[in-house]
Amino acid sequence: MKFKNMQVLNDVVLDYSNPFKMYKLALEYDSLKQGAAAFGWYLRAADFVTGNSDEELELQYKCLIKGAMIFARSEARNETSKGLIKLAMSILPNRPEAYYFASRWAIDQSKFRNALMYAKIALSQNEEHEPIEDLKDYPGKVGLKYCYAVSKWKSDGRDDSRNLLFDLKYKEKLNMTKEISDSV
Repeated sequence: MKFKNMQVLNDVVLDYSNPFKMYKLALEYDSLKQGAAAFGWYLRAADFVTGNSDEELELQYKCLIKGAMIFARSEARNETSKGLIKLAMSILPNRPEAYYFASRWAIDQSKFRNALMYAKIALSQNEEHEPIEDLKDYPGKVGLKYCYAVSKWKSDGRDDSRNLLFDLKYKEKLNMTKEISDSV
């Protein structure tokens, strides 16, 4: 393991109580596929945030989602991942990313009614949000529509569910990620 940016580690050593610097260190460990170290720093950064500003709340939100993604990658401790995502939802309930990941993971576990609920909650929020740069795995609103369509089809199998998938494939094809377009 070799740090690409040693300055990140030095910054944390010199300012050990700064959650923004801890987050950068967690990202560095995450990029090196050092999940245990990355998770520890994500969790520490989330704990050190006071939550007094929108920027701090967003940092806490990102830390919890990134921590959940570490456990999801290992396909272990699904309940831990789910708990971290729910905590992220409680911090910024109007942001869609946590709902998307919760819905995706529920689909992966064949819990289609839960997936439907998470996708529907996020889609019912009319606020537009700037994407969070560090959460590149979130494909945008089309990802939520995909989760909603798949979970609706798997839970009730009606024609309107099939129409949702048709609309995704033919009306929104320019907005889809490769993974979503391949599965539709």
